Amino acid sequence: MKGTGVRVFRDNDEIQVGQNIKDELWHAIESSKIYMPVFSKTYASSKWCLKELAKMMEVTSRSNGTKEILPIFFDVSPGDVKLKTSLYKNELSNHAKMYEADKVKAWEKALVEVGKLKGWKPGNVG
Repeated sequence: MKGTGVRVFRDNDEIQVGQNIKDELWHAIESSKIYMPVFSKTYASSKWCLKELAKMMEVTSRSNGTKEILPIFFDVSPGDVKLKTSLYKNELSNHAKMYEADKVKAWEKALVEVGKLKGWKPGNVG
């Protein structure tokens, strides 16, 4: 993607030792135009993935159409992401035991909303 002029932000590569992770992530999300969350079987087990997704949804919703989310469903279905199966539902139940209800509700809402978007499933090409 870099060869086409697209700047890709990957937190492992972009955040330096000593930098505030949350500040750097939020800045990257605020300044990006396209978000490509990659949903995997373990995505919902990560509070950071869920926080980032909720932030992407927040920023996109107030962008007046200038930002968009292009979900990638890697080894999961949109139904999993929309909480129609136990895969992500169980993880959110686990998070509900450790985090405030409003945070978990925001993560649930973000998952359901992004699961409704047209996305890409690797292997489904052509």
